[in-house]
Formats: sequence, structure tokens, C-alpha cells
Amino acid sequence: QTSCGQKSDRKSPPAKAEISMGDFEASINYGQPSKNGRLIFGTKEADALVHMDSMAQGANEATEITLSKSVTIAGNTLDAGTYSIYTIPGENEWVIAFNSETDFWGRSLFGSPYKEEKDVFRINVTPKTSESVTEAFTISMKEVSETSVSLTMAWDQTSVAFDMMF
Repeated sequence: QTSCGQKSDRKSPPAKAEISMGDFEASINYGQPSKNGRLIFGTKEADALVHMDSMAQGANEATEITLSKSVTIAGNTLDAGTYSIYTIPGENEWVIAFNSETDFWGRSLFGSPYKEEKDVFRINVTPKTSESVTEAFTISMKEVSETSVSLTMAWDQTSVAFDMMF
């Protein structure tokens, strides 16, 4: 139990994505909010749930990725360990930040706990739009080759993806 109630009682249930390939394992723990007829990506004025060009991440605790060994992402090295992941959604480009601080609530009552100086690195990715709707925010990983995994974040009609080489 956390100070914010049982995980099973939350509007945005906890979710986990995992992959295991030989001696490489990766897992991502995140909150999984649902669309529920709401505008997901847009402006504050439009009452969007996720404001474009503003820091975002899954619901509840910060989204965290745990890696059993070092990976290369867009030419940057992320050592084995656990990191929080934040995104800054944009119309034509998203920023994904891998941050060394973990184990905190994603959004506090007194502002975000996110500290940019704790970023290990950031990457830029191009969002894709689909005709189909992903009702609940979903993170997935799939094997691309014997030494690489693709990680996808999808919600509503938008998705972003990047590869991790190990």
C-alpha cells in the first residue's frame, strides 16, 4: 500500500512491459490511464490530458525502466540499472528523457519531482498517427534482431518508438 491507496483501487492501474532475450532482460513499470472519451494530446486551453510541449509520463509513480545490461539508444549509452522515463510530446517531434532519479510519485502536489540535471540523456523521436485508437496508454517491447529491441509507447491515435541495442 502507498500513501495514495492500493494499486488495485487506482483509476490508472499499474502495468508492466517485459522482454527477455538470452542474457538481456528489460522491464518497464508504468501507470496505465485510459482515454475514456477525453482529448489526450493537445493544449491546456483545449483541456487535453497531455499538453503538447510539456513534460509528461504515465500516471501515478514515475515510469521506470530496468535493464539487466547496458544498451545503446540513438547513439547514447544507458548502463544496466533502473531509470525514470519522461516525455515531452510535440506536434512533429517528441523528446524522451532517461533520468537517474527513481522511486517517486510521477507528479507531486507541489510541482513535478523531475530534475533535468539528473537526465542521463535525451533523444528525439518522430510520432506516428494511426487510424486505430489505443484506449489505454500502453508500452510494449519486441525483438528486432538478436541484439536489439524496439520500445513503443502508444495512446489514442499516437505512438512513438525507439530501438535499444545491447
